[in-house]
Amino acid sequence: MIMKKRKGKRGKRAISLMVSYVLLIVIALTLAGGVYTWLRFYIPQTDQQQECPTDTSLTIRSYTCPVGPPKDIILNIENNGFFNVDGFFLRVANESGKLPTLLLTNPTGSVGSGLFEGRYYLGTNILAPGKNRTFPIVYTDANQVYRVQVQPFIQTETDLLSCKTSVDLYVEVGDCDTT
Repeated sequence: MIMKKRKGKRGKRAISLMVSYVLLIVIALTLAGGVYTWLRFYIPQTDQQQECPTDTSLTIRSYTCPVGPPKDIILNIENNGFFNVDGFFLRVANESGKLPTLLLTNPTGSVGSGLFEGRYYLGTNILAPGKNRTFPIVYTDANQVYRVQVQPFIQTETDLLSCKTSVDLYVEVGDCDTT
C-alpha cells in the first residue's frame, strides 16, 4: 500500500509540472501578442511609403577634366529613363579601386541649391526623358576623382524620393587631379 501512495504522488507532481510548462508557454505567447500589437503602430505600412518609379535612370554620357584651378569635372548627364528627374546625388571615389561613396558639396551653386551634401537639385529646370545636360562639378572635397556615380531623385510635394540605382553604374574617370 505504501508503494501505491508513492506512485500517486509522483503522478500528481508530473501533472503539476506539465501545467506549469503550459502556463509558461501561454504567458509567453500572450506577451508576444501584446508586444506585436503595440509595436505595429510604430512601424510605417509599406503602402504608405512612396517609391521612385522603377524606370527612372540617369547615365553619364561623357566627362572632361579641365586643366587648372578650380578642381572640377564637367559631366554630360542624360536621363535615359521614362520620367522627369528633379535632381541627383553625386558620389565619387577618391582612390583607385574603391566604390563611389564620397558625397560632394556644391560650393558654386551653379547646378542648384546644394543645400545637402551631394544633392544637386535642378529646381524648375528638370531633366526630361531623353534629354542631356552638362554640369560642372567642383570637387574641392576630394584630392582626386577616380570614379563618379549619379543617383536620380524625384521631389514630390512632401518627400524626396531617392531612386534605386545599381552599385555597378559608375564611370571610371581615372585620375582627374588637375593640379
